[in-house]
Amino acid sequence: MALSLEAIEKQLDDLLAQAAQALSGAQEASVLESLRVEFLGRKGRLASLFATLQDPTLPSPEKAQLGKKLNAVKERLEALLGEREGAVRAEETGDPLRPACTSARGEANAGRL
Repeated sequence: MALSLEAIEKQLDDLLAQAAQALSGAQEASVLESLRVEFLGRKGRLASLFATLQDPTLPSPEKAQLGKKLNAVKERLEALLGEREGAVRAEETGDPLRPACTSARGEANAGRL
């Protein structure tokens, strides 16, 4: 059964809203990773919508329009995820650029060459 362009665009809007809500409530890096996989993973929800581009019943002009929308949603999801990762990292370490990993002594693991 072929979906209409409007139906797919509605699914994309709903997906973006659900992802934004889920990401805003994430307080741990492990939860963020799970959300990344759920929404952006190879078998994730967005990937299943990208698969609709392979539908032979969808006209080429609509495929182009849908492809642009899919890419825009993907970029927005990546941006939301990156923003939330920085916020969670800042909450965990006090520094948004330093990872949350600590050594056995409790000091930040800065590493060395």
